[in-house]
Amino acid sequence: MHEITISIENENDLELIKGLARRLRLPTFERHDGKVTAKQKIVFDSLFGSWEGEKTGDELAAEIHNSRHDSMRDVEL
Repeated sequence: MHEITISIENENDLELIKGLARRLRLPTFERHDGKVTAKQKIVFDSLFGSWEGEKTGDELAAEIHNSRHDSMRDVEL
């Protein structure tokens, strides 16, 4: 098996290479350097405020906190 590493900054070029790999039925693996693209930021930002419910955020946090069952346990190893 051979492996090729391709570094691409342009999103359109990346999609072109991925499409070619799919067409040739080649396995692919992506690793991103941590930079957030403008498209990723828009999608991420669109998720804020998407929760719809009757409880406020503080009420939900309190409910989660109060439902925890933290206690000492005897564990034998």
